[in-house]
Amino acid sequence: MPRFQPRTNDHDDAADMLDASPEADGSVCAIAENRAYEVGVACLRLADLTLEVAQWCDDQAYSKTISVLQRHEPRTLLLPPSAADSMLERVAANAFPDATVAHPNRKGWNE
Repeated sequence: MPRFQPRTNDHDDAADMLDASPEADGSVCAIAENRAYEVGVACLRLADLTLEVAQWCDDQAYSKTISVLQRHEPRTLLLPPSAADSMLERVAANAFPDATVAHPNRKGWNE
């Protein structure tokens, strides 16, 4: 009976497949809010591909949101197109000037 041989490749783990550079630390974070300052965040940590999803009521300065995002060191911030130029986007962009801010189509938020 042939012995099982695992496939070999150049990648040690899934995080290497995403980004082989040492700067693979950080996260991709999606942020959504409503008019009552209820904020939802989903952060994918690139180092180990773990996902954290949370929701809370925040204040007008988004202090809880910034505090949570600081733990994740976001490289990319995803916000819905309706949040373009919103206070949440301005606060997040100021807190994380090195992060890329993107506005994927609303269809992507619903699927």
